[in-house]
Amino acid sequence: MSDVWLRVGLIAVTFSAAIVTSLVIRRREKTRPIDAGPSSLAPGIYLFSSGNCLDCGPAREAVEQATGGPGGFTEIRWEDSPEAFRDLGIETVPATVLVSDNGLATVYPGRPRYALRTLGP
Repeated sequence: MSDVWLRVGLIAVTFSAAIVTSLVIRRREKTRPIDAGPSSLAPGIYLFSSGNCLDCGPAREAVEQATGGPGGFTEIRWEDSPEAFRDLGIETVPATVLVSDNGLATVYPGRPRYALRTLGP
């Protein structure tokens, strides 16, 4: 009988390890910046959001704080400009997009902490 419980325990440990590994990989992919290439957006900071996004409010506050207020970035909502999402390949919100002076866009999916770190102090 103890052999059965040993096998069940091994299966449970293996299953748990697979779940943890999957979550770590998914989290790393979610925060990895994506080079979107040339953009039609003007140089600056953009927050892509949606009306039903629970993380968009805290993301907006973080970007406002980092940029000195609501005038330091432009928010683009899915409901208003779905074509902007398609053009940059944005599939999740919130997403922070930094457009350089030469027009190249970098998309930072998820909360903007990593994107804001690249802006410097």
